[in-house]
Amino acid sequence: MGKIIILPIIAAFIAIVAFAPQDAHAASYTATISGDWSSFAPAIVNPGDTVTINPGVLITIPNPAVVKNQGDIIIDGTLNINPGGTLKSIGTITVDPSGILNNLNIGKSKGLITNLGIINNFGTLTSKGTFTNSQTINNHNTITNGGILFNGNVINAFCGSNITPINGAIYVGNPTNPISCTSIPDFPFSYSLVIIFGAVAAVYMGIRQKMIPNFKSF
Repeated sequence: MGKIIILPIIAAFIAIVAFAPQDAHAASYTATISGDWSSFAPAIVNPGDTVTINPGVLITIPNPAVVKNQGDIIIDGTLNINPGGTLKSIGTITVDPSGILNNLNIGKSKGLITNLGIINNFGTLTSKGTFTNSQTINNHNTITNGGILFNGNVINAFCGSNITPINGAIYVGNPTNPISCTSIPDFPFSYSLVIIFGAVAAVYMGIRQKMIPNFKSF
């Protein structure tokens, strides 16, 4: 009787597993050879996916291609958005120290960057097209704007970074948010020696006091 009841339960469990939606696995795409975006990665980067452009590699988003990023784009090489090309991001874009992100234009034809996520710039970000920021840019190095920068939210300019407008640059919306440096004062080497000697002497005197027996006076 028990076996008759168990068998239908096992069959039902197998059916549920077979027809249940499978978990989506994060995908990784790495550009090792220069070329168009479509040569190594899809036009839509899904949440959890990672796209990496290796050092020395030049990737181009051509006209009229549109790349939509919902995951992570890591730029160690160069990413060019050609006139007529578009990069829309609601994920995270990180330009590493060796990386370059170029938004280009020729005449009336412009490249387009739309940021609805986070851009972390540790390298060089140059925009000569239209650059719309509706979320957050963390700038640790250099942003050069020669086109139109619509800043509708936050640009954090970290210590040592700079945002350079060149001819034709227009800033609209919120001002940048400068983040000041926090530094530890430098001590001369002679002061360091005094501190070290004092610490050693204090430890020595503490040990010596414990080793000396307590003598009672008569």
